[in-house]
Amino acid sequence: MWTNLLPSVDSLAVKLLAVIFVFVSGLFMGHHLTAKLYDAKEQKVEMVVEVKKEAIERQGDVIVAKYVKKTKKLTDNLQTTQQQIPEAFAKDETTPVPSCTIPRGFVRLFNDSATGGASAPDGTDADTTDLDLATVLEILTANNARYNEVREQLIELQEFERQATKK
Repeated sequence: MWTNLLPSVDSLAVKLLAVIFVFVSGLFMGHHLTAKLYDAKEQKVEMVVEVKKEAIERQGDVIVAKYVKKTKKLTDNLQTTQQQIPEAFAKDETTPVPSCTIPRGFVRLFNDSATGGASAPDGTDADTTDLDLATVLEILTANNARYNEVREQLIELQEFERQATKK
C-alpha cells in the first residue's frame, strides 16, 4: 500500500520513519502523563497539608478559648478575694482589728524574691513599715493570680504540643 503512495521511497526508510515517529510520540505522551501524575500528587499533598493546617488552627482556637475562659475565672477569683481582704480588716466597733506590723526585712525579702535579686540582711530589717496587712495580702493575691495565669498558659501550651506531636 505504501509503495503505491510513495513509489520512490524505500520501504526501509518508511519503516524507520514510522519507528522514529512512534518513539517520539511515546516520549511525548509518557512525559505528558508523568507530568499529569506529578501534578495530581502535588495537589493531593497540598490538600492534605491544608486539611492539617485547618485542624491545627481549629485546635488552636479551642485552646485559646479554654485559656480565655480559665483566665476569666482566675480574674474573677482575684477580684472576689481582693474585695474580701478589706472587709476582713475593716475597722468596726464590734470587731477588733488584728494588730500586725510589717517589718522592713519582710518587704526587702518579698521584693527580692519577686525580682530574683540577692538578699542580704541589714540593720533596718527590724524597723516597721507603714504598710498594713491588708495591702500585703492584696499584693500577694495579685501576684498569685498572675502566677496562676502563667501556669494555665503553660499547661495549655504543653497540651497543644502533646496533641501536635501525636499526629
